[in-house]
Amino acid sequence: PAAAQGPGPASADPLARYHRQHLDWKSCRLGPDDATGEELRQAGAQCADVTVPLNYDEPDGRTLTVAIS
Repeated sequence: PAAAQGPGPASADPLARYHRQHLDWKSCRLGPDDATGEELRQAGAQCADVTVPLNYDEPDGRTLTVAIS
């Protein structure tokens, strides 16, 4: 009998570039008059921007930048 073949090589993760992003954490204040950003700073929060696909079924398509804290 013929030997069964195992699965082929794993395909590259199309979302890998999103998973490996470097986040640049910084103050949440957007300017001197940003009261919400000042409250976040006083609470010890930091913010960063993360890029995500607009449509996860098309990870090489358009993207969005989302601010997180």
